[in-house]
Amino acid sequence: MAKTFGWIQDAGKLSNLKKVMRELIKLGSLSSVESQKVFGETLNIGRWADETYIRLAEALGFTEYDREYDEFIITPLGKELAISTKDSEVEILSIALLSYPPACRVLQLLKDSTEPLSKFEIAENLGFVGESGFTTFGLNNYIRAYHDAPKDEKNKIKSNKESTLDKYARMITNYLIELGWAEKATKVLVYGKYKAETPHTYEVTTRGIEALTKCQGKSRYSKIIKNVSYEMLSSRKQAGSKILRDRRALSLELMNKRKGKLLSYEDIRKYLSKNNSEITDIDLGNDLKKLQNLGLMIETVGKSVVLKENINLNIPIFTTHTKEIQKEIQKMVDDLKKLSLSIDDGFMEKIITEAYSGRDKCKEFEDSVFELYRDSIGFDGIKLGTIGSREPDSLFWYKVEDTQDSYGLIVDAKAYSKGFKINTNSSRQMNDYIYSFTKKLEADQGVSRSHFHWVTSKYIGKNDIEDFSENVRNMYDFTSLGSIVGVGNALIMADEMKKKKDFTKLENVLTTGREITVEDIRKIS
Repeated sequence: MAKTFGWIQDAGKLSNLKKVMRELIKLGSLSSVESQKVFGETLNIGRWADETYIRLAEALGFTEYDREYDEFIITPLGKELAISTKDSEVEILSIALLSYPPACRVLQLLKDSTEPLSKFEIAENLGFVGESGFTTFGLNNYIRAYHDAPKDEKNKIKSNKESTLDKYARMITNYLIELGWAEKATKVLVYGKYKAETPHTYEVTTRGIEALTKCQGKSRYSKIIKNVSYEMLSSRKQAGSKILRDRRALSLELMNKRKGKLLSYEDIRKYLSKNNSEITDIDLGNDLKKLQNLGLMIETVGKSVVLKENINLNIPIFTTHTKEIQKEIQKMVDDLKKLSLSIDDGFMEKIITEAYSGRDKCKEFEDSVFELYRDSIGFDGIKLGTIGSREPDSLFWYKVEDTQDSYGLIVDAKAYSKGFKINTNSSRQMNDYIYSFTKKLEADQGVSRSHFHWVTSKYIGKNDIEDFSENVRNMYDFTSLGSIVGVGNALIMADEMKKKKDFTKLENVLTTGREITVEDIRKIS
C-alpha cells in the first residue's frame, strides 16, 4: 500500500468498520491493490478516506495483513464485528481500540495531564515525532499564526493549521470520544504575550481512565495484546525508513521473545547484528523512547530494557528467520532420510523447500503435491488451480467397481514459510470447493463422496481445522470429511501407500477432521 500502516488520518468513524467487515466477509480476502476500489464502492466517503478504513481495520486487528501473499484477511474479531449487535459492537470496538498502542498512548497523555491537551500538545509526545511523516505544526507556531491572522481568517486557521502528526492525534482522540473515553474541552492557549483557541482540545473521562486501566492490565484486568506492524515503525517519507523499520522491528521481536526479562543494550545490538542491522547506544536509546511514545509498555533501567506486555508483531522475514527456516527444512530432510523412505531424496528435498517458499514457489509446490499424490500415493487425478483462480489445486479420486468404496479428494496446497493456519479466506475457499467440486467428482468420476484436504509446510493453527470440519458437517446435506497434513507427514503417508495400496485405510486417515499425525499414518500398514 502507498501509505504507512498503523497511522490513520481520514477514517473518521469506528462505526463504519462494521460495513467494511461485512464486505470483506463476502470477498474472503482483499489484495492491497484492490482495497481502494472495493471500499470506495462500500463506504462512498471519498477516495482517500475509503482506502484508510482498510488500514484502520488492520491497525485494530480486524484484518491481518498476509505479507507473503500481499492480501488482507479478516480475523475472528473482524467476523465478530460484522455480525455484532449494537451493544456487542461497542464492546468489540473497545477491545480493538485498546489493542492499538497509539490509542493507549493518547489516553495516558490525557490522564497524566493536569489540564486539557490540544492536538498539538498530544502530537509532541506521540510516536516518532520529529521524523518525516511524523511532524507537528507546533503549539507555539499555531498560537502565533492564530494571533496574527485577521479576524475573518481565524476560523480558517483553526481548521487548516496542522501537520501529519497533529492529524493522527486528532483522529485517535476522535475515536476515544466516540467510545466515551474522552471529550472536547475548552482551553486558552498561551505563548508569551500571544493567545489563541482551538476546537481540538481534549480531556479524559472516567470511562477513559477505566479503559486505560484495562489497556495496562492493572487492577483485575489482564493485559491486552497490542498490534504492531512493521510498516507503522517509520514513514516512507523518512530517509532510511527501511533501516529504521528493520532495527525497531528486530528490537521489539527480541523484547517480545523475552518479555518480562531485562535485556541489555548489548543483547539487542548483538541480535540486530545477526540480522545485518547495526545501531549505536544513542540511537537505541532514541528508538526506545519513540517506541514508548508509540504506546508500548517498555521500561528502561540505565542501559537495560524490559517489555512489560505482549505484542502481536507482524514483521517481514529477516536473516535470522531465514536461517531458522533453512535449519527447519534441513532437519526435516535429514529426519526423513533416516527413515529410508521409498521417495526419491531429490524430490523430497524439493517439495519440502517449496512448501516453505511462500508465494515465490507456491505454484511449484502445488505441482509437486499433485505429483506426490498421483505417482506415489496412487490416486488418479487432475491438476486444476492457477494462482488467483477459484479452483482447488488438484482433484483426486479412488474408483473401484463398488461405488460405495470410491471417493474423491479436493486438495489445496499452501506454501508458507512460517506455517499455515486456516484463516477466513482459506476456509471460505475450501467451502466453495466442497460445494462445487463434490458434485463434479460425483458426476465425472462416479464417486459416492469427496473429502477436503490441505497440504502445507507445517500446521500452526489452534483447533481451526476441527472448527472447520464441524462447520462442514453442519453446512451440507451431504457428507464431506477432511484433514490437513504437513509436508513431512505427507511424504511418510506416500511412502506407506507405496508399500501397501490400501485406499480404505487411507480414507480413514484423510478424514480425521484434524491434523494427520505419524500415528494415524502407521495405521495404513
